[in-house]
Amino acid sequence: VRKILSANSETPINVESLLDDRDIYYNLTRKEFEELIEPMATKITALCKKVLAESKVKPEDIHSIEMVGESSRIPFIIQKVKDCIGAPISRTMNSADCVARGCAIQCAMLSPLFRVKDYAMVDLNPYAVQVVYTLPKTDKEAERKVRTLFEKGCNFPVTKALSFENRKDMIEMQLKYDDPANLLLGGPMLLGNYHIKPGEPKEEKFTLSVKITLDHNMVCSISSAELLEDYIEEKKVVVKRDAPTPPAPKPAPAPQATAPGPPPAKAEEAKSEAKQEPKPEAKQEPGKPEQKTDKMEDIPQAN
Repeated sequence: VRKILSANSETPINVESLLDDRDIYYNLTRKEFEELIEPMATKITALCKKVLAESKVKPEDIHSIEMVGESSRIPFIIQKVKDCIGAPISRTMNSADCVARGCAIQCAMLSPLFRVKDYAMVDLNPYAVQVVYTLPKTDKEAERKVRTLFEKGCNFPVTKALSFENRKDMIEMQLKYDDPANLLLGGPMLLGNYHIKPGEPKEEKFTLSVKITLDHNMVCSISSAELLEDYIEEKKVVVKRDAPTPPAPKPAPAPQATAPGPPPAKAEEAKSEAKQEPKPEAKQEPGKPEQKTDKMEDIPQAN
């Protein structure tokens, strides 16, 4: 009936021997069929609005909408989605095998044995995950804490760590979804129940590190629990010292250039002899007046 009414305005319905050998003959129109599926169409439009709000994508930024599935062939559903989002509807993919092709491409992207073209696809976590752990305060009392570890809409795979300082008692930990209203009908909220007991620390100060992973399959679990201790270890280290380097020798002074001459003692004797020798007097020729001249005499020096 759905396939016929997707292309025609009405179709006859024939059911033989439905009850007590009674047959049913009815002529169903497209308008009546749309009134019957109106509640389902309302759920589809509400889901489209929720996707737009959570993805923070504006309708004007959407190029087109690719609809896949048997119900996407109904003109009433196509018009509802188009009016809700405001983007043109496209049907370029074969609805019979498009899901299988998408799964094959995703598997090839995750496998190291295949090389595919660069195709960016970002997965978001649709359900927020909480961690609930109990820390014993005294022998009779315990402290219960609740934290949202993975927010709704976060990327995955991702790993986060919880640290507990100087805890020697056993820690009870639970992983669960925060809101059952967001889950599929009948889906469990509890993901895992763990009991973590630290080892025997050797130091006074230590840390228990618990790593929780949301893997690429969107499965949340505790991947590891480690006991970390900080300690100081003293070791004697032999330090080799280098021998002191001797100071560099001072450069010898350059010899001063002196004029050739007699030794100092002989030079003084020559000077004293020159002072004691009388100077010869100049003879004046007769009939000529006396001439006064300046004359420099060379003092002979003994070699």
